[in-house]
Parts: sequence; C-alpha cells; structure tokens
Amino acid sequence: MSCPNYLRKALKKAVDFTCEDCGRVFPENELEIHRIKEGYKGGKYIGRNCKVLCGSCHKVYADSW
Repeated sequence: MSCPNYLRKALKKAVDFTCEDCGRVFPENELEIHRIKEGYKGGKYIGRNCKVLCGSCHKVYADSW
C-alpha cells in the first residue's frame, strides 16, 4: 500500500517541499513519504504518522528495518 496522492501532495506542500530530517528543499518529485509507525505494525498513512523525507534520509530509515 502506498500513500494516497492527495495526502502525499498535501504533506509535501505543508512542509514547503523541505525534508523534515536534513532540512533541505527539494523538487516535489524527489520527496518521499515515510510512515513513522511502520505499516506491518499497524501504522497508517495519516498526517500524524507521516514524515516528508528526501531519498537519502528515507534510505536511512529503510536500512534500519
């Protein structure tokens, strides 16, 4: 399951297209949505469970799973 388009766009816009970990600004298509509580643990794609990250920062989370 992936993040719904409407939510993905809203989250990116809400943070002004800025990675929430490194603080750099990116084009919209280079940002990814990360679930704070993982999907296999019941985490859903809802605003309070998501972070907007660049690919490099998102990879750090993926590597730690």
